[in-house]
Amino acid sequence: MEVLSRILKKAEENNLIRGFHVGAMNSIGMRISHLLFADDTILFCDASRDQLLSIRAGSLPMKYLAMPLGTSFKTTLIWNPILEKMEKKLSRWKRLYLSKGGMLTLLKSTLSSLPTYFLSLFTIPKAVAASMERIQRNFL
Repeated sequence: MEVLSRILKKAEENNLIRGFHVGAMNSIGMRISHLLFADDTILFCDASRDQLLSIRAGSLPMKYLAMPLGTSFKTTLIWNPILEKMEKKLSRWKRLYLSKGGMLTLLKSTLSSLPTYFLSLFTIPKAVAASMERIQRNFL
Protein backbone atom coordinates (compact mmCIF):
# COMPACT_ATOMS: atom_id res chain seq x y z
CA MET A 1 0.00 0.00 0.00
CA GLU A 2 2.82 2.38 0.79
CA VAL A 3 4.38 1.78 -2.63
CA LEU A 4 1.04 2.44 -4.34
CA SER A 5 0.69 5.67 -2.36
CA ARG A 6 4.14 6.82 -3.49
CA ILE A 7 3.39 5.97 -7.12
CA LEU A 8 0.13 7.96 -6.99
CA LYS A 9 1.86 10.95 -5.36
CA LYS A 10 4.55 10.85 -8.05
CA ALA A 11 1.87 10.68 -10.79
CA GLU A 12 0.15 13.71 -9.27
CA GLU A 13 3.43 15.64 -9.06
CA ASN A 14 4.02 14.91 -12.75
CA ASN A 15 0.47 16.09 -13.57
CA LEU A 16 -0.57 12.64 -14.83
CA ILE A 17 -3.51 12.59 -12.41
CA ARG A 18 -5.20 15.32 -10.42
CA GLY A 19 -7.09 14.84 -7.18
CA PHE A 20 -9.62 17.20 -5.64
CA HIS A 21 -8.86 20.40 -3.77
CA VAL A 22 -9.63 20.58 -0.05
CA GLY A 23 -10.05 23.98 1.57
CA ALA A 24 -11.10 27.38 0.32
CA MET A 25 -10.42 27.87 -3.39
CA ASN A 26 -8.40 31.04 -2.88
CA SER A 27 -6.26 29.50 -0.12
CA ILE A 28 -3.37 27.07 -0.46
CA GLY A 29 -5.31 24.05 0.87
CA MET A 30 -4.29 20.62 -0.31
CA ARG A 31 -5.09 18.08 -3.02
CA ILE A 32 -6.26 14.56 -2.25
CA SER A 33 -5.83 11.96 -4.96
CA HIS A 34 -6.31 8.79 -2.90
CA LEU A 35 -7.27 7.39 0.49
CA LEU A 36 -5.95 4.11 1.88
CA PHE A 37 -7.52 2.18 4.74
CA ALA A 38 -6.61 -1.40 5.66
CA ASP A 39 -6.96 -3.23 2.34
CA ASP A 40 -9.24 -0.66 0.65
CA THR A 41 -8.14 2.08 -1.74
CA ILE A 42 -10.22 4.97 -3.05
CA LEU A 43 -8.88 7.02 -5.96
CA PHE A 44 -10.03 10.58 -6.67
CA CYS A 45 -9.12 11.82 -10.13
CA ASP A 46 -10.47 14.21 -12.72
CA ALA A 47 -12.20 12.41 -15.56
CA SER A 48 -14.05 13.36 -18.70
CA ARG A 49 -17.70 12.42 -19.19
CA ASP A 50 -16.68 9.74 -21.74
CA GLN A 51 -14.31 8.14 -19.25
CA LEU A 52 -16.99 8.08 -16.56
CA LEU A 53 -19.54 6.45 -18.87
CA SER A 54 -17.21 3.50 -19.46
CA ILE A 55 -17.07 2.71 -15.74
CA ARG A 56 -19.58 0.19 -14.44
CA ALA A 57 -21.24 1.63 -11.36
CA GLY A 58 -22.80 -0.52 -8.70
CA SER A 59 -26.00 0.18 -6.88
CA LEU A 60 -27.46 -0.56 -3.49
CA PRO A 61 -28.44 -2.98 -2.09
CA MET A 62 -25.27 -4.98 -2.62
CA LYS A 63 -23.01 -7.32 -0.69
CA TYR A 64 -19.56 -6.38 0.57
CA LEU A 65 -17.56 -8.96 2.52
CA ALA A 66 -20.74 -11.08 2.70
CA MET A 67 -22.58 -8.24 4.45
CA PRO A 68 -25.69 -6.81 2.81
CA LEU A 69 -25.26 -3.06 2.36
CA GLY A 70 -28.05 -0.64 1.63
CA THR A 71 -30.83 -2.82 3.00
CA SER A 72 -33.00 -1.91 5.93
CA PHE A 73 -31.42 -3.13 9.14
CA LYS A 74 -34.87 -4.08 10.46
CA THR A 75 -35.69 -6.59 7.73
CA THR A 76 -35.56 -10.25 8.69
CA LEU A 77 -34.58 -11.39 5.18
CA ILE A 78 -30.94 -10.43 5.67
CA TRP A 79 -30.72 -13.00 8.47
CA ASN A 80 -31.84 -15.92 6.25
CA PRO A 81 -28.25 -16.98 5.36
CA ILE A 82 -27.43 -17.26 9.08
CA LEU A 83 -30.55 -19.29 9.82
CA GLU A 84 -29.81 -21.56 6.85
CA LYS A 85 -26.23 -22.12 8.05
CA MET A 86 -27.53 -23.03 11.51
CA GLU A 87 -29.98 -25.56 10.09
CA LYS A 88 -27.35 -27.02 7.77
CA LYS A 89 -24.87 -27.54 10.61
CA LEU A 90 -27.52 -29.08 12.84
CA SER A 91 -28.63 -31.50 10.13
CA ARG A 92 -25.05 -32.82 9.91
CA TRP A 93 -24.76 -33.08 13.69
CA LYS A 94 -27.97 -35.11 14.02
CA ARG A 95 -26.16 -38.02 12.38
CA LEU A 96 -23.61 -38.02 15.19
CA TYR A 97 -24.29 -39.97 18.35
CA LEU A 98 -23.83 -37.22 20.93
CA SER A 99 -24.84 -36.99 24.54
CA LYS A 100 -27.03 -34.11 25.71
CA GLY A 101 -23.92 -32.44 27.13
CA GLY A 102 -22.10 -32.83 23.80
CA MET A 103 -25.05 -31.36 21.91
CA LEU A 104 -25.26 -28.42 24.32
CA THR A 105 -21.52 -27.76 23.98
CA LEU A 106 -21.79 -27.77 20.18
CA LEU A 107 -24.74 -25.38 20.30
CA LYS A 108 -23.04 -22.93 22.63
CA SER A 109 -19.60 -22.97 21.02
CA THR A 110 -20.47 -23.07 17.33
CA LEU A 111 -23.98 -21.82 16.67
CA SER A 112 -23.82 -18.90 19.05
CA SER A 113 -20.83 -17.51 17.11
CA LEU A 114 -22.52 -17.64 13.68
CA PRO A 115 -24.48 -14.36 14.00
CA THR A 116 -21.57 -12.43 15.58
CA TYR A 117 -20.34 -10.97 12.27
CA PHE A 118 -23.84 -9.75 11.35
CA LEU A 119 -24.37 -8.37 14.86
CA SER A 120 -21.40 -6.04 14.31
CA LEU A 121 -23.53 -4.15 11.78
CA PHE A 122 -27.19 -5.01 12.42
CA THR A 123 -29.37 -5.30 15.49
CA ILE A 124 -31.12 -8.63 15.54
CA PRO A 125 -34.90 -8.51 15.18
CA LYS A 126 -36.89 -10.30 17.89
CA ALA A 127 -38.42 -12.67 15.33
CA VAL A 128 -34.96 -13.78 14.15
CA ALA A 129 -33.71 -14.29 17.71
CA ALA A 130 -36.80 -16.40 18.42
CA SER A 131 -36.16 -18.45 15.26
CA MET A 132 -32.56 -19.09 16.30
CA GLU A 133 -33.67 -20.20 19.76
CA ARG A 134 -36.35 -22.45 18.24
CA ILE A 135 -33.82 -24.09 15.89
CA GLN A 136 -31.47 -24.78 18.79
CA ARG A 137 -34.25 -26.01 21.06
CA ASN A 138 -35.54 -28.43 18.41
CA PHE A 139 -32.05 -29.89 18.09
CA LEU A 140 -31.97 -30.84 21.76
